[in-house]
Amino acid sequence: MTVGKKIGNRQKAKIHIAKQQLGMSDDEYRSMLSRFGVESSKDLAQNQWASVEAYLKKLGFVARVGKPKTKRATKSRFQWKINEIKQSMGLTDNYIDGIAFQMHGKVLSRCKTEEVQSVMKALIIYQQRHA
Repeated sequence: MTVGKKIGNRQKAKIHIAKQQLGMSDDEYRSMLSRFGVESSKDLAQNQWASVEAYLKKLGFVARVGKPKTKRATKSRFQWKINEIKQSMGLTDNYIDGIAFQMHGKVLSRCKTEEVQSVMKALIIYQQRHA
């Protein structure tokens, strides 16, 4: 057992993620830990962490940082939908800009993402009413 401050839960989790990603068996995992003088990841000290992490990376572990990114709605996606509605209903750019100007006091190209989204929602309602 080592002396010093123990590694945190995130670091322990990272070791177990590496074990899974590398396809280590329990025997291989225990053998790896024994290289650092411990029997369990909970026994690792902070001063050993850099060595353990470097060893896992040498074996091929690729750390993923943060949470998986979700697909975020962008201004261009809203503008694409607005363009689809405009074409299907035979509307003009001036008409769309007029709606944006009434709602937000500026033309569509100057609107922020949330404002473009609100114009799109208004056009969807308009489209449904005139279908």
